[in-house]
Amino acid sequence: RFVEEGGTLLATFNTGICDGHNLCFPGGWPGDGLMALFGLRNEEDDRLGQDARKSFAAVPGNALGLDGAWACGTSCAVLHPDPGVEVVATFADGFCAGRPALTANRVGKGLACYLATHPDPDGLRAIAAALRRHAGVAGILPEEPPPGVMVQRRIAEGGREFIFLGNFTGEPRNCRLGRTDLADLETGAPAAAVFPLAPFHS
Repeated sequence: RFVEEGGTLLATFNTGICDGHNLCFPGGWPGDGLMALFGLRNEEDDRLGQDARKSFAAVPGNALGLDGAWACGTSCAVLHPDPGVEVVATFADGFCAGRPALTANRVGKGLACYLATHPDPDGLRAIAAALRRHAGVAGILPEEPPPGVMVQRRIAEGGREFIFLGNFTGEPRNCRLGRTDLADLETGAPAAAVFPLAPFHS
């Protein structure tokens, strides 16, 4: 219903393999009716060895406006999409070369996407940004945070807004807030337009 009513949904290669009791769904993956939602069948997963190097790349002119190429992580799934399902990205090498790495299935007013690998951080950021653009979801801040920086927003009763920044790297990071209406919770002073974050600091 979420997708039919206009939602954008992303699932990964491990979606719909087991039920709540860790029992595999019979009849193929993703199970429990999800094959119809995503418009595909996941034949198998290839778990990559530590030294294996595989990549995937966006198909030119895809509906999500995704562009680029990225490294695969721990797994590559062999997908068989139904007719009408758009292939957004394909694997570039290995036995999965040329096969879909990311698909998009239009269901009602929305889009159900299936990702057949675990991308590197750059790939995850690119896919997330493409999905946000497609869904019309603005970021918390006007600019993307630097790699390794987490940004979360909480809204308290009464509408007061809190933005939390976390640097999960061993290096200092500067986060461009792009706003002048924020105050530092620790000091009460107006937050700098470019907010400094120490290594491993929130």
